[in-house]
Amino acid sequence: NGNGYGAEWPEEAVKRGLFNIPSGVDATNALGAEKNVALFSELGVMTKEELLARRDIQLQHYAGLVEIEANCMVDMVQQQILPALKAAGLTEHVTRIEAAVPELEKEMHAMEAEGDDYAKATLARRVRFEAMERVREACDAAEGVCPAQLWPLATYRELLHLDSNQDFFGSTTALGNGQLVPALNRGPAPQDLARGMEGREGPAPRETSGGGYGSKVFTGAVADEWLGKFGESASILGDPSWTKTKADKVASALLAWGRANGATVYTHWFQPLGANGVRPGLTGQVHNHMFTFGADGKPVYKFDGEMLLKGETDGSSYPNGGLRVTHTAGAFTVLDPNSPIFMRDDTIFIPTAFVGFNGHSLDEKMPLLRAESRMSAEAVRLLGLMGVSTKGVQQNIGLEQEFFLVPRDAYARRPDLQLAGRTVLGRHSPRGQEMCDHYMAAINPVALACLREVQEACFQIGIPIKTRHREVAPGQYEMAPYFGHAPGQIDQNLLVMQMCEEIAAKHGLACLFQEKPFAGINGSGKHNNWSLSTKEGVNLLNARHVTQKLGNPGVFAVMLAAIVRAVDRHGDLLRAAVASPGNDFRLGAMEAPPAIISAYLGEALTTFLDAYRKGEKADYAPQKTVLQTGCDSIDAFEIPAEDRNRTSPFPYTAGMRFEFRAVGSAQNVSMVNTVLATICAESFKEFADKVEGGTDAASVAREALNTHWRVVFNGNGYGAEWPEEAVKRGLFNIPSGVDATNALGAEKNVALFSELGVMTKEELLARRDIQLQHYAGLVEIEANCMVDMVQQQILPALKAAGLTEHVTRIEAAVPELEKEMHAMEAEGDDYAKATLARRVRFEAMERVREACDAAEGVCPAQLWPLATYRELLHLDSNQDFFGSTTALGNGQLVPALNRSSVRHAASTGSVGLKTAVDPAMIKAQANTVGWERGQSEVLVGSPGVVTVRR
Repeated sequence: NGNGYGAEWPEEAVKRGLFNIPSGVDATNALGAEKNVALFSELGVMTKEELLARRDIQLQHYAGLVEIEANCMVDMVQQQILPALKAAGLTEHVTRIEAAVPELEKEMHAMEAEGDDYAKATLARRVRFEAMERVREACDAAEGVCPAQLWPLATYRELLHLDSNQDFFGSTTALGNGQLVPALNRGPAPQDLARGMEGREGPAPRETSGGGYGSKVFTGAVADEWLGKFGESASILGDPSWTKTKADKVASALLAWGRANGATVYTHWFQPLGANGVRPGLTGQVHNHMFTFGADGKPVYKFDGEMLLKGETDGSSYPNGGLRVTHTAGAFTVLDPNSPIFMRDDTIFIPTAFVGFNGHSLDEKMPLLRAESRMSAEAVRLLGLMGVSTKGVQQNIGLEQEFFLVPRDAYARRPDLQLAGRTVLGRHSPRGQEMCDHYMAAINPVALACLREVQEACFQIGIPIKTRHREVAPGQYEMAPYFGHAPGQIDQNLLVMQMCEEIAAKHGLACLFQEKPFAGINGSGKHNNWSLSTKEGVNLLNARHVTQKLGNPGVFAVMLAAIVRAVDRHGDLLRAAVASPGNDFRLGAMEAPPAIISAYLGEALTTFLDAYRKGEKADYAPQKTVLQTGCDSIDAFEIPAEDRNRTSPFPYTAGMRFEFRAVGSAQNVSMVNTVLATICAESFKEFADKVEGGTDAASVAREALNTHWRVVFNGNGYGAEWPEEAVKRGLFNIPSGVDATNALGAEKNVALFSELGVMTKEELLARRDIQLQHYAGLVEIEANCMVDMVQQQILPALKAAGLTEHVTRIEAAVPELEKEMHAMEAEGDDYAKATLARRVRFEAMERVREACDAAEGVCPAQLWPLATYRELLHLDSNQDFFGSTTALGNGQLVPALNRSSVRHAASTGSVGLKTAVDPAMIKAQANTVGWERGQSEVLVGSPGVVTVRR
C-alpha cells in the first residue's frame, strides 16, 4: 500500500520475492516459461504452440519497431539535421553527431544479423536505450543552439501546445518565428471564409447516378426490354448463331438503347498484342458516331448488323511480329458473342476479336477462343467415353487483382513511375512491411472512396466486384470478382484496370499495376483461380459435385490426372505465359511463387491420387474438419480438407479449383488461359485416343499419374533445397522471363499449338518475338528514365549539397550503364537483345541504383528532387482528410490532386518552407518539385520563405 516510486521499494520487493522485470523483452520471453505454458494449456486457453507463437511475434514486433525507429533516426539526422547544423556553422555539434551515428548503424547491423528472436530483441533494446540515446542526446543539444528558422523538424513546442500555437482559422505558428502556416487539417483561411469556404475541398463524392447493377450492360432484363421492341428476347444472345440470323434486330435494339441513354457512339473493343503493362486499359478502340447529318442538318441515325459484326482497321501499327506490314496492313475486328456488349458514358462497347487480312490472329482473344473450343471438344469426347454426356466444357476463372494506390502529387515527381511503371531507384523507407500491419487492415478513407467508386462503376456494367481489401505491402490493395467464364472475365478485368486508373486520378491517387513498382516489399500478382465445368454447370474439379451430379466418381480422378500430366509436360509454357517484364522482379519471394513449375495437391488429395495411381482401392470424399475454438461464445466451425500453400505456383485450393499464383498483376491473362486450355486439350485428346484404342480410362489416368508424379510438390517452395530437388526431378525451372518467352518457339510447343489448331507456327512465333521486343523496349524506357533522373535531378541536387564522393561514384556508374544500353540497342536479334536488356536491368542499372540510394540516405531532404518511398507508400500517415500529402521531405502539405492550395500562397504572398540552404537553392528546388510548374513563378523573400506569384 506504500509509495511505488520510493527508492527503497525495489530492494523491498526483492526481499519479498516479487517479479521485477524492467525489460519488456525479458517480460515477453517469460511467456515461454514452463509454468506459463502449463497454465494456459491445462486450462484450454492456449496450446503451447499458440502461446509460443505470441511470444515470438511480440519479440519480432519489438525488434521490428526498433529497426523502424533507428532507420527513421538515421534518415532524419543525415537528410535533415546535419545539413541544418552545417548551414548554421555548428561544427562541434556536427562532429559529435557524426561520431555517434556510425556506432548506431553498427549496432543496428548486429541486431539485423541475429537469427534468434529473443537475442535479436535483446540487442534491439540495447540499440534503443544506448546507441539511439547517444545520438538523441547529441541532436537535442544541437537543437538547443540551432537558429529556429534553420531547425528542420517540428519542435516539442509546436507539437504539444495547441492552445497557444493555433488561431481561430486553424493556422499554427511555425518556423520558431511566429510565421503562420495552414494547420494539418487545412482549415479555411480567412479569405476562404469570406468567399464561402470554396477553398476547402474534401474527398471526391461517391457517384450514385447512372442506374443499378447491370444497367449498362446489354444482357438480362436490359436486353429483354430493348430486344422486345423488335420482337425478340435476351435469350437469343445465349446462342452465338444470332450473329448469322438476327444481327440487324440486335443492332436496332442497341441503337434504341443507346439513344435512350445518351450513347450515340459505338466502338469495336479489342485486345492488341504486346500491350501488357503499357497500354492504358490494354485495349484498342476507335469511336464512331451512329449517325450522319442529312441535307436539313439534322442527324440521321443508322446502325445495322454489318456495322455491329465487323469493322476494318490498320493492323500494321500494332505489335504484330511481322504478321502485318505497312504495305499489307489490312485487319478486321469481328464481334465476339461470348462477351456482353456494354455502355460507358456516350459509347457502346462491342467486344471483338482482331484478325489480319490473311486470317492470322493479331490479338489476345482469338487464340483463347480457339483453345477453349478444342479443349471442350476433347473433354466432351473423353467424358462421352466414360458414359457422361455434356454439351461442352468451359474454363471458369476468378482473378484476384492486386495494385498500389499512391498519392498523385508524389507520383508526378517520379518520372520512372509515370513512364515505366516502377521505381528504378529509391531508398527503402524506414518503415516497410516488417510489422505485418497492413494486410486486411482498415482501408485508408481516401483509398476507400476511390475503391467504392470503382465498384459502383463496375456494378453498372455488370462486373460483380465482390472483394476489396488491403494487401501486405503499404499502399497495396486487392479487388476480386465472382467466378465466371474465362473470356468474359478477362474482358471485365481489363475494364476494371482501366477504371481503376481513371477513377484513382479523380481522387488524387495513381493506380500502379506493374508487378514490382517498389523494391524491398511485396509485388503485385493477379492470381488466376481456374476450374473446368460442363455447360450444364458441373464443376469437374469438385469431387463431391462430380459424384452427386454425374454419378461417376471416376471422372474426378481422370480429370486431375490429365491436368497433372499437362502441368508436368508443359511447365515451360506455363512459365512463358507469366513472363511479363515485371514478374522477373517478383517471382520467388514475398508471397510470390518461385519460377519452378510444380503443383500442390494437399495431403488428402495427394493421398487419394497416390493410392489411385498404384491401383489400390481409393475414394476421395474430402470431409470438412470441425475446428473447436475452445470458446463458449463462438461455436465450432468447419474448415476445408486442404490447407493453403502460397509458395506453390499452381496449388489445388478449396476442394474445387487450382490457383495459378504466378500470374503478374499487369498482364492480360488471355495467354495464361490459352495455355491452360491448350495443354488440357492435349491431355484429354491423348486420354480419349487411348480409351478408344481399348484401354479403360482409369488405367490411362494411372499411367499418366505414374509418369508425371514428379510435378506434385506439397512442400515449401521457398526452401533452399527445393531448386536442387526440382532439378533432380527434371522439372522446368526458368528464372529468366526472357528465356521463358523464348521457349515458346521450342519445337514441341510449335507442334502443340499448330496440331490443335490454336495458333499457327507464324502466330506463335509472332507472339514470342513481340514479347521479347516488349521486354527490351520496357528496359530501354526504364534505363532512359534512370539516366534522365540522375543527370537532370539527382546529380545537381548532390552537387548543391556538396556530396562530392557520391557524385563521383554515380558519375562513374552512369557511363557504364549507357555503354550497356548502346550495346543492347545495337543488337538486331530479338532474343539476344532481350537477354542483353535483362543484364542491363539486373547489373548495370542496379549499380547505378545502389549508388543513388546511398546518396539519397545522406542528401538533405529539402534538396532531394524525387518523391521518396516514404511519401509514395505511406498514405495513412502522409495524407490528411482533404487529400493533401506531405512533400519535400519536411512536412510541407501540398494537395494530392491539383496542387490548388497554392492559391492560398498566392493570396497571402508566401509559403513557409523550413530549409537549411540559401534562398537561391530554395527557389531552384521549389521549381524542381513542381510548385505550379509553368503557371507560377517562385520568388525568394527572406531565408526560409518562398513567395509564389501566380
